Amino acid sequence: MMCLTNALISASFSFYAGGTIKDASVSAIIGILLALVAQFLVNLRSNRMFVTFCSAIFCGLLASFSAFAGLGVDIDKIVIGNIMILVPGLALTNSIRDIINGDVIAGLARLAESLFITISLAAGFALALIPFGL
Repeated sequence: MMCLTNALISASFSFYAGGTIKDASVSAIIGILLALVAQFLVNLRSNRMFVTFCSAIFCGLLASFSAFAGLGVDIDKIVIGNIMILVPGLALTNSIRDIINGDVIAGLARLAESLFITISLAAGFALALIPFGL
């Protein structure tokens, strides 16, 4: 179920960002592989930042290889589709809700966690895309 969900989310966001059907299909395949890699890392009892960092590197490398192999048209549309799976939107929203409700310490802790996950996401994609000159 998680693989199907990742495929639909990746393909939808890739297509919504202006990608072609080829970009959306490549993004869906990478989304399925992302679910498998993330589940493998979670089973190894890795923390969420490490899982996000490794998943971002994996997605970035696969998107780069697929674009250079001619499977996809725009690498940025493929990456956009896959990055949306890893963005900690719910955690960020919950942190703001906690701060508004008066639980400032819990809200700031969740906010810091969300920011660290976002930084690891950006660092992973940057590390994967730099060797390709992107």
